[in-house]
Amino acid sequence: MIVRPTVASDTDSILAIVEQGGVFNDEEAVVVGELLDYYYRHDEQDEYLFLTADDDGRVLGFACYGRIALTRRNYELNWIATDPYARRGGIGSALLQTVEALSRQRGARYLNLETSSLEPYAAARAFYDRHGYLVVARIVDYYDDGDDMLIYRKAL
Repeated sequence: MIVRPTVASDTDSILAIVEQGGVFNDEEAVVVGELLDYYYRHDEQDEYLFLTADDDGRVLGFACYGRIALTRRNYELNWIATDPYARRGGIGSALLQTVEALSRQRGARYLNLETSSLEPYAAARAFYDRHGYLVVARIVDYYDDGDDMLIYRKAL
């Protein structure tokens, strides 16, 4: 398996992962598609960059990350997801480590991410904990009543 920049032929597989993952809602799925389109059309931008985990032509996962606009050297992981049939195989870790390395190469000093406090996101929170991310803020009722935003950060 390799992690490489996403190419247009990965789009259908990425959208299938989004639809099958069980965590993305319909609005998020639409936004992933829109950001992929933006990524393909604007080579010079650095706010929405995509990586694909590829196993001999089969897309096993993806990550979207980039520089946070109007900040100095802060990057954000927007999404990371793996094919439900390939989970627990190190794909998410490989994607995250590549995001961290590439962000560091671009001069990032921090990688931030946001996630929900709800139970369906417990595995994601445990994943970030295992990789050294710390909760630096909690915004109560952010996504909905009873659904807090947790902001994680890791110094690169």
